[in-house]
Amino acid sequence: MQIFITILLSLIIKLNAVAAIDNDKANPSLTLFKDMEGECNNYCFGIVKPILQQTKQQQFTDLQDKIKDLYTIIKQTERQLAAALIKLGVCEDASKGRATMSDEQLKRRTEQMTELQDKVKQQEQSVRTMESQVQSMSRSLSVCEQSLKHHELQQLQLQDLNVACSNSSGIKDELINTNRALIEKQKAASQAEQIKLELKERRIRELTSQLQQKDKELSSQQIKLANQLAKSKQQADTLVDYTEQLSKCQASSCLGKSTEVHVIRLPGMEPFAVYCDSILADPGWTVIQRRRDGSVNFNRNWTDYRVGFGDLRGEFFIGLDKLHLMLKSQHHELYIYLQDFDDENRYARYDHFLIGSESDFFKIMSLGEYSGTAGDAMTSQKDMKFSTPDPKADYHQCNEYCLSIGTPLVAHLTDCKSQQIDKIQQQENLIRTLQELSNSKDALIAEVDKQVEQLESELKIKSENPDHSQAYSCLSFVNSSDVHTIAIAGHESFEVCCDSKTAGSGWTVIQRRQDGSVSFNRTWSEYREGFGQLNGEFFIGLDKLHLLTNSAPYELYIQLIDYHNEQRYAHYDHFVIGNEADSYSIKSMGKFTGNVTDSMDLWHVNRKFSTPDRDNDLSARHCAAEYLSGWWFDNCYMCNLNGPYLPSCDSLAGIQWRDWTHENLKYVQMMIRPCNLSKFTV
Repeated sequence: MQIFITILLSLIIKLNAVAAIDNDKANPSLTLFKDMEGECNNYCFGIVKPILQQTKQQQFTDLQDKIKDLYTIIKQTERQLAAALIKLGVCEDASKGRATMSDEQLKRRTEQMTELQDKVKQQEQSVRTMESQVQSMSRSLSVCEQSLKHHELQQLQLQDLNVACSNSSGIKDELINTNRALIEKQKAASQAEQIKLELKERRIRELTSQLQQKDKELSSQQIKLANQLAKSKQQADTLVDYTEQLSKCQASSCLGKSTEVHVIRLPGMEPFAVYCDSILADPGWTVIQRRRDGSVNFNRNWTDYRVGFGDLRGEFFIGLDKLHLMLKSQHHELYIYLQDFDDENRYARYDHFLIGSESDFFKIMSLGEYSGTAGDAMTSQKDMKFSTPDPKADYHQCNEYCLSIGTPLVAHLTDCKSQQIDKIQQQENLIRTLQELSNSKDALIAEVDKQVEQLESELKIKSENPDHSQAYSCLSFVNSSDVHTIAIAGHESFEVCCDSKTAGSGWTVIQRRQDGSVSFNRTWSEYREGFGQLNGEFFIGLDKLHLLTNSAPYELYIQLIDYHNEQRYAHYDHFVIGNEADSYSIKSMGKFTGNVTDSMDLWHVNRKFSTPDRDNDLSARHCAAEYLSGWWFDNCYMCNLNGPYLPSCDSLAGIQWRDWTHENLKYVQMMIRPCNLSKFTV
């Protein structure tokens, strides 16, 4: 009996332990599923849902297995209780039969049995409670499943709604952007059309004014033509005054003279004009001959060579008579400057040059000592007489009496011929001017059409690119004279200063001098990168200038103002410079136009850029260091727009355009612009 009670107690303890374990395991599951009944956002739901479903299924299966095990244990317990009751009955029957069993033992066993029955009842109550929990759990699982299905349905609806909203938002944004783009294009087109009309009206007014001015000039020329005789008299009076001025001239050479045409006077001869040069070699040289472009025919007769011919500012020969008198009047040296078609330069110098008179046929009497880089080719010509294509037999056979009569006669005839030629040239120039004026209207109309076409192209660029985000030049910024950003394909963008006031729209300023606030005595790297302020004095930089002029055909416009506020301009229709490997040499200038003499093309095309720390010029001197600036120096220059900013004076060290004036300039601005819109793509 004691063994049976022990087994029964162990079973009850085991049942309680299993129930406690099941209770401990069931409660978190119920709590977990109860938490699922709350709201869960999409992200949480997407992660937790699969875990909860798997956990729910696993827990539900485990609970079913445990319920089966509990029912098995309960059945076993019931069978054991029944067996125990049977045994208890047997024991009671046996105890009744035993007279030796005391009432106290029986009472204690009865109490134990009562306790055991209470425990069995508690166990049954625990089993019923567990069944109730299982049923509650099943209901919770059912609720959770329904909640999960509801969440899934809501999730699908939410996804559909998000997709619909996203599509609707995209369509809405697209419609808004399209509407805005249409509004911007309409505004740009309206502004462009208005600007176009204003520019056309302004240009028409300007051209009308120019036509009126041309008409006035034509009338003035006609009046001038009608009063030609009166003017001829005035010119004669002026010639007399000029002759008096020449008679007062005392200079006998170019020493102390600037590079320009001057008048000198030699003993035994009337004053005459010569061209002085103080740049090529040393100061004070008198140019006696110049060949550079073939514009003057040197196949001349004896008289032409004796008197001289050509233009002192172009190709010419000074004349053997003048040359003889100059060399005879004082000691002279000879400097010969040579340049081949590969732009290689050489020179020859002789320290005592002298020729004879016409009676000696102007033979070379002396050359002196040679120095130079060209080689001595003149010494072998010493004592040689001068020859011309026409026969000189008559000159050899002419005696002094013949010469005394013939020479003045030839000179007189030559002077008369020269005067007649001058008058004919004046008449031809006047007729040419009248013809140009008579054709000016057609030219102006053609110019209007060209400028209107250019304006239309510029306005088209503006309407197609209103934000200027891909501007390649200042043409994109119609009528703007501000700082803008442009970009060359394949390179980083950079800022430039645009000018639409000086010479039309679309110009990019590459250099400006106006007050001396910025020093242009800079190194090679500074000229390569650029320096200064775009709204003041600056140089854009050789790298950027190379990129611009090689990205499209560009024209160059140079504005010049002196200290008398006189203005000039020079225009070149195709400006290109090389890269750093070429020392940024000027590859092309194109055709020149302007109201100033061209000082760039002859002296500076194909010249490399030099700075004080890098000498690339053609001179034995270091021009950039000598003139404190960077420029395309030759030997050394006819213009230097980067020279020191100095007051007005006759100086070689300042800002110079020497074919206009020898004084320093007060204001200079260099600008470039694409010159062929059909080849220029924005």
